[in-house]
Amino acid sequence: MASPTPLELLRKTFSAAASDGLAKKFADTPKDPWKLKYFLDLKETSPQAAPCVKCPETEESHMLDLLAKMALYAPESWYEIVTGQKCPAEAKNDYPNIGVAFDASSRLRRAGIEWYHNELTTQWMQSHGGIVPFCYLPATLQGGASALVETKSWQIVHSEDKIPPQPPTDSPTVRVVAISDTHLLHHLLPKLPQGDLLIHCGDLSYEESRSQDAREFDEKWQELGENFPEFLKWFECSGLAAAKALRWLGSESRFEHRVLVAGNHDYILECIGERNAQLLCKAFGVDCYLHTRNPPKDLHFKSGCKVAVWGSGVSAKAGVGGQRAIQSGNVAFVYDMEAGESQFREETEHLDEGSADIIVTHGPPANALYGKSGRVLESIAELVNFVKPTLFLCGHEHNPDNWKIEQKVVDMGGGILGVNCACTGSGGPVVAAQWSGAVRFDGTMIGITLKGGIGKFFYDRPGQRYRLNYTATSKLFHPDGKLEQDMLAKNTTMAMNYTWGGYGENGACNPFPNKYSDFFGWLAIASPGANQTVEGKPCRQWTALIPSPMGKATDVNMTACVADDGSVLEMVQKVGGTGKFSGDSRYRFSNITFGPPEEAAFRPSYACAENWPAKPCEDEEVETLDIYRIFGKGEPQVLSNRDTGDVLGDVSFICTQGSGAEYESKFITHWKVNVSKAFGQYALCNFNGTANVCIGQGSQLKRVGRRGSQIQSGKKAIGQCDPNVDVGSQYSFPEAGQCPPNVVPSEASGCYWANPRPVRTVAANCVMQDRKLLEVCKTEFGHAPFTQSAAIFKDALASADLTKGGCPDVPIATIVDCTMQGHTTVDIIMAVLLLSPRPLSYHKTDMLVTVVALEYCRAVQGSNAREEGDKTKRFFIEKGQRSKFFFDQESSKKIFCILCEMATWLPAVPEHVILPMLKSRSPMHRRLSILFVMIENFDEQARILGPENLIKFLNNQHGASGRSQRFTMMDVICSNHQVTKIETVGEEYVPAAWKFVKGLCAVGVVPEDEVEAHCSVLERLLKAGR
Repeated sequence: MASPTPLELLRKTFSAAASDGLAKKFADTPKDPWKLKYFLDLKETSPQAAPCVKCPETEESHMLDLLAKMALYAPESWYEIVTGQKCPAEAKNDYPNIGVAFDASSRLRRAGIEWYHNELTTQWMQSHGGIVPFCYLPATLQGGASALVETKSWQIVHSEDKIPPQPPTDSPTVRVVAISDTHLLHHLLPKLPQGDLLIHCGDLSYEESRSQDAREFDEKWQELGENFPEFLKWFECSGLAAAKALRWLGSESRFEHRVLVAGNHDYILECIGERNAQLLCKAFGVDCYLHTRNPPKDLHFKSGCKVAVWGSGVSAKAGVGGQRAIQSGNVAFVYDMEAGESQFREETEHLDEGSADIIVTHGPPANALYGKSGRVLESIAELVNFVKPTLFLCGHEHNPDNWKIEQKVVDMGGGILGVNCACTGSGGPVVAAQWSGAVRFDGTMIGITLKGGIGKFFYDRPGQRYRLNYTATSKLFHPDGKLEQDMLAKNTTMAMNYTWGGYGENGACNPFPNKYSDFFGWLAIASPGANQTVEGKPCRQWTALIPSPMGKATDVNMTACVADDGSVLEMVQKVGGTGKFSGDSRYRFSNITFGPPEEAAFRPSYACAENWPAKPCEDEEVETLDIYRIFGKGEPQVLSNRDTGDVLGDVSFICTQGSGAEYESKFITHWKVNVSKAFGQYALCNFNGTANVCIGQGSQLKRVGRRGSQIQSGKKAIGQCDPNVDVGSQYSFPEAGQCPPNVVPSEASGCYWANPRPVRTVAANCVMQDRKLLEVCKTEFGHAPFTQSAAIFKDALASADLTKGGCPDVPIATIVDCTMQGHTTVDIIMAVLLLSPRPLSYHKTDMLVTVVALEYCRAVQGSNAREEGDKTKRFFIEKGQRSKFFFDQESSKKIFCILCEMATWLPAVPEHVILPMLKSRSPMHRRLSILFVMIENFDEQARILGPENLIKFLNNQHGASGRSQRFTMMDVICSNHQVTKIETVGEEYVPAAWKFVKGLCAVGVVPEDEVEAHCSVLERLLKAGR
């Protein structure tokens, strides 16, 4: 009877599903074709365990046998990853043959198939926190000084924010961060905590001696070994994995020193020799390479600290047997178990007692830090006890059964702290890789309370995807109201697909191009809590705080209860603050089935597959909408790329997600706008802190979108083509769909909204609090339409008459952000200047330079006049911020467009002032005069005076401490002559002659102003400057 292959044995030992799952996953796994070909050309024969027999790996199909050996002999580590199936409870590691499994896994990596190791590392990072050792050392440690770092003072940290901001002592210290055995998986490490000294304890590389990289290195070293500078040039550009790893280590720039000892996988470092290895490391920014025969290295730090570090790449060549099964082929810097003891003692005779504050070896000592007698050198512990360093660091031993935190860090006696930096200790829980179950949801979403949500959850971590859907009760509009949500996440271009409003035709698909994030990924930084039970099943609670970019008040507190079988029984998310995303969300999972979910579980919803973006409504009539928008200071006062609502639509928004305290300081504007009724699908259009942005595709970014308020219409496509008379409508206005002036919205014109006109703007607090909108809202929840709330809202926006429920006008000019989306007022003026003006004159004074910037007049004919104007223009725009507009006409055009928008939303600015500026780039007929007053030779003055005196000088110019100085005097002169100061910035004072309109951020001249008046004012200003 023929011997079975490992794949056949896997099917026989476990199931057909296991072998079939293995084959399917392998077919979908990325492969490096060059490394795979190189590996297969070697025709290697890997170890086998009975009843299988050896045969050379020469075909890609033989990789399936390597995977099968991993699942057969090390199922606790590999079964789920390799097969995609839940590991059977009875499957245990076969320790006599476990070396066969890990030999197979290493061959797989050499064959360019990295996914399995990446996934294993990701799971270990998640289940063990991805934590690294972090220690404090005292300032002076020479001569065996008393150790400040004791067992209790070391820490393991997940990320930078877990490190105490100050050392635990008043004396200077050195912060040490230690890592080891990254094995080319450094890209999967969490962000290293910031420190002063970074130490890597060896094994940057993986299976280097038997890799394709080694063959390339061997050839080039034979060719250039006698000319190391030339070899170094080649190595830096080679693309070898070792070069990439060194470049990563050297790029960790938040440390004053980066230290490396080599490990048994670091073949290249051994081959080139100690001196060349030092030069190689320094070329990559690793400033200290430690070698056995070298003396301790003194490292000096900015704090004044000095630390002596000694290291060796020593590890032992263990024999076959026990739990190894095969001999390791990675033997760089390895000492033989028999002859190695005397050799290591001889090579370390130069070390004296107290000569090193830190000792670093790749291999651990015997009977400590995972070092086992018979597998490590006894002389390592002898050396540590003799030298008596404060800190001893090692790595090398990192088998999956070693994750015991009490063995990772030990008090070695005599004030010596020992740390194995390869193993990360106990951390977060292990979540099953693939499972499905029922889900119950209770919580809030965009300010809406949802109760009793019932649905399904599907989780596939290897496939990087999950799905969550439920139908919940929402009593916002009706007592029996329902809200259906379907969330499908995949690691694709559109990572997250939300289907809101229904699973069939009533739903609308909303894809988001976010980076994929695992549903339980946050558990990688979770801390353990108490044991609990959820619906009678025991589990352990894990918690984590996720910092919010919007501040601590909105931090997210996450909690999960994870059972021993890897199932998550409950997850709770609490978002702080009072905004639209604040509140609690609770998920409870039950009826859990382990194993890969059916493919049907990840099919797109009807809305995403068949109706996205949704087809437009058939009505092509044009109507004038009355719509409303709440906004804050600094937001562009335009409809482009913004979401809005009719009366009921905006009321429902304000009464739910817009009711937080931060909204009460905002404003509400009533707009009228002409739209085509061929509405498209609603797009999410909001201010992102810099500009208005819409998320969507195709017609979503063209047509006016419509939906029922708060995604609860109950009609087709969430009420896209329905008047939504009970809940109100919300609209999106994509910028690309706006019509040019005098163009009617229609299919023929290709634009869908036009002529937006702001009617009134009021303070949101007046509507919400003074008119008691929020109080009345609560009484109408569940009884749509909200007629009383709508009446309050309409009256507040209808007039300023308090007796009729109105709110006072808020002049739009007082809430304009004068920086105009990142541009200062001077920027805007200079943009206009470059597009049309002709400069007049230039005068000097003793300390100030006064420039009469421009007049608007008729176009100057003739090339000479233009050349003269260009020369003068170049003179004063070379100063500071104005120079960029001379070389960046596109910036000027953009700001010119801002002026165009200003013409529509600043009714106080006369149209005859702005509109002629927009019709062409020729100079206009009326006049605007602007004065720039600047301190002469300011840059040179700044260098001479120094920071403190420079501030005093500027304060004097601005009239600080009650002094009436130049700029303050200019304020008085401008005020007396109806000239408005635009801004004072540092050395610059910018007034303009125009008809004074309080609070405006634009300048203009009305027809009644006479040219002579400008000349008179400018003359006075010039005299004042002198």
